[in-house]
Amino acid sequence: MSRFYLYFLFLWCGFSAISQLPEPDQGQMSREDYIVMLIDSLKYSEQHSDTAEIIRYSAILTTQFQSARMHQRAEEYLRTSIFFATNYSNQSYFSEVCNRAGMFVYTKIRQFPNGVVDSTQYFKMLDSTFYWFNTAISSGLVNGKLGTVGWGYRGLLQTTVKLNEFDLNKGHDAPQYYSKSMEYALATGDEELVISTHSLYIGYCLRMNNQDTAFYLIDDLRNRLSSMKNKQKLSYYLRLHDYLATVNNLDTLITVRKLTFDYFRDVTAAEHSGELYEKDQLYEVSKTKKVLSATEDQLSSTSMVLYISLGALLIISLLLAYVYLVLFKNKKLSKRNELLLKEQNHRVKNNLQMISSLLSLQSQKLLSTDAKNALSDSQLRVNSVALLHRMLYEGEQIGQINLREYLKTLVEEIRFSAHRIILAELDINENLSLKIEQSTSLGLIINELITNSAKHIPDEVEVKIQLTIKKEVGKLLLSYHDNGPGVDPDVWKRSESFGNQLIRIQSEQLRGDYQVSLDNGFSYELRMAV
Repeated sequence: MSRFYLYFLFLWCGFSAISQLPEPDQGQMSREDYIVMLIDSLKYSEQHSDTAEIIRYSAILTTQFQSARMHQRAEEYLRTSIFFATNYSNQSYFSEVCNRAGMFVYTKIRQFPNGVVDSTQYFKMLDSTFYWFNTAISSGLVNGKLGTVGWGYRGLLQTTVKLNEFDLNKGHDAPQYYSKSMEYALATGDEELVISTHSLYIGYCLRMNNQDTAFYLIDDLRNRLSSMKNKQKLSYYLRLHDYLATVNNLDTLITVRKLTFDYFRDVTAAEHSGELYEKDQLYEVSKTKKVLSATEDQLSSTSMVLYISLGALLIISLLLAYVYLVLFKNKKLSKRNELLLKEQNHRVKNNLQMISSLLSLQSQKLLSTDAKNALSDSQLRVNSVALLHRMLYEGEQIGQINLREYLKTLVEEIRFSAHRIILAELDINENLSLKIEQSTSLGLIINELITNSAKHIPDEVEVKIQLTIKKEVGKLLLSYHDNGPGVDPDVWKRSESFGNQLIRIQSEQLRGDYQVSLDNGFSYELRMAV
């Protein structure tokens, strides 16, 4: 038992050192400035329709308002975060928000005094907590968010341990949740998750008289805390303090520590609630005032994107018409004009590259993210046509290219431009050649399909595509499939995005029959005459 007295002495020394830490200097952000920064960031995200940032800042503000005991306002921010995360294309955010929701409800559970286990409201909130953490786990597993899964199991452990505090006959799932939380913590290298999981499980082991495990975890937790620099370190020390005081039957010391901690927490919450209320009211007023301004900015931005996209489409259409005319006329020329045709393709390629460079320069001067993305997409479309003419210039056949080599090179260029890993499985006959106008349309279609896959598949997931082009009786079959979230076919056909419209237009120009489907990803199939 003497080693626990040594631990106890160590903890008091730790508290003494913590209490003497210097106040933050002027270069550090105060809590008030931090709150202002969060609210300003949320306003900026709403003005620019940045869904990911809206989810992020709404979730953080939920925690801030709850710490100030402004529960109603905290719940409003939480509902905002859940709404946007549920409807966002990147579902990896949803699992993180579910963990936040679970912690929000769990914090409200702690308001019940010890011994209150027959309250209907208590058990409803307990079921809600389990629901949110289980949802976070299932969503995290689907989207490959292993860290979120680990914290979800930690939330289940925390809720189960809380239930065990009221009734020792309940909470038998705690060892299972502890093992799963530690499994994912070690797999992801999340040291804070290891510490938090240890800290929760120690109390359960002590109540269940599993002294050996509790003493081992106390030893390990103390060693891990010595190298931890997180602000949560103090709360873990306080929890260790209570565990050691419990082992040594120092109930009075625990009571005094809790009274002191609750007093300072109440004072801090009262101070911060005033700051939060003032800043939050200013935020609500500014939202009302800036609705018209934001709408006007968005219309201006949308108009700019539309004009640029129409201009780019017009340029591409004119270039395609010009190239088609050139090739049509040169088919009637003799062999001595082949060098002239190659030179013509070389010039067209250079012109397209110049247009691509101009689009890139123009993109750097724009402030609107939507406009930049539109120019970037247009640049990729121009590059796909430029690549076609480069291969025509370098190839041996006049007016035709090897479709397999063209599409293989096109995939590489899209992979480079998207800055993502794209695993492409191409099944194309090596000797398959098409006319330039057909190759151009197919290049534009495939460029849009791969670009859309790179945009809509989460960053932490490798993009995997399957592209098959083969000849049937009098027909050419193009089949494309990715591992993304997919989209409902009716929604895709009604979409007014420029990329989807371009795919439909090019498919019709090829006089082909196309269809899209949702089958473990997005699928597109085109049949055309050759």
